Formats: sequence, structure tokens, C-alpha cells
Amino acid sequence: MNTQTMATRFCSLVASVVATVVIGGAVTKADAGAAGGHHSHAASATQQELLEQYSKLVAALDTMATHDPATVDAAIVSGRPVLLAFLDRGCVECLRMIPVVAQLQKDLAKTVEIIVVDTDDKSEGFRKLYRRFSVWAGPAFVVLGRDARRVERLIGPQPEASLRARLESVSADGTPAMAQERGRPSHSPAPIAPSPHKVSVKPTP
Repeated sequence: MNTQTMATRFCSLVASVVATVVIGGAVTKADAGAAGGHHSHAASATQQELLEQYSKLVAALDTMATHDPATVDAAIVSGRPVLLAFLDRGCVECLRMIPVVAQLQKDLAKTVEIIVVDTDDKSEGFRKLYRRFSVWAGPAFVVLGRDARRVERLIGPQPEASLRARLESVSADGTPAMAQERGRPSHSPAPIAPSPHKVSVKPTP
């Protein structure tokens, strides 16, 4: 499915994303009231404007995402904490997270390795990576401590402040804040603004 076809298919869903996403490193507004204040503008956006916004988000994901699964192992042995961000261009909630992750990459570049994985990549190397971390679709986030043994898996969209706090904590002492049992996903992130249901389909392992 080419980019234009996918963008057209998700056009009505992307409208709500445009209300809270600003391209160029801006941060998604997690406050529902703030998002609501811009909803009418997003709803009135033309299809062409939505396609342009969608294309920019996809281009940003293409730029951020690693194209080599070996990058993950290299990051793990770097001696720094690691955040693996699993995102998908066919998922509205993932689109909302792209500028958030981009901002974290910029702000925490000196202390945390942040690796973006495009879950649309179904090559064998990446399929092994999905099995390894039990992640098959985005948005999902895996936090690894400096020793690469303490794992926190976060499923679903996460507020920027919540992710930042976790990463700053693990950067400080090597242990994820509010860590769960090894490999067990957290189901209680801080509140985030309402968003459409994700539309990506879970691939077969």
C-alpha cells in the first residue's frame, strides 16, 4: 500500500492528530482541554492538508527509525540506559508519539540511547527483535537499565512527561522508575489526551 493510499485511508483519523501534533520537534499536548481547543481547526482542515501532515509524520518516522536491528545490541552495550520506541505509520497513536520521541531524543541524547523501531519492517532481523521484547505493534516502549537486565515494557501511548521522568530516573541510577516485574508491561501510565483507536493490525509472529 503506497503512502497516498494509506494517508487517504486514515485521513479522518489523522484530523484529530493534527490538533495536537506540531512538526519540527514540538511536543504533543497531553492536556485534553488544550487539544479540544484546537479540534475545530483540525476538523476543518482540507484533505490535502491532512495528507501533507501525514506525509511529514511518516517522513519523520523514516528519518528517526533504525534500519539495522543490530543497532539495538550496540545501544545495549554502550553502557547507557536505553529506550526502544516501537512505532507504526499505520497507527494514529504512533503518529502522535513521533514528535514526543523526537523531542526526547534531542533533550536526552547525552544520557540515554533512544532507538526508534518501525514495526512496519517485517524483515527477519526485526521479527526476531519483536519476539525478543514481546512487541508486535506500536506504540510500545521498552526501558533498559545500564546493565540491560532491568526491563520495563510500556504498552500504548505515553505522555511525554511520564516517559521523560522514567528516562531521567534510569539515567540517574540505572533502574527504571516504577519498574514492574521483568518483562511485564505497565498498564497505568499517567493520563493522556483522548485519541482515536489505533488501526494497525497485529502481524502474525
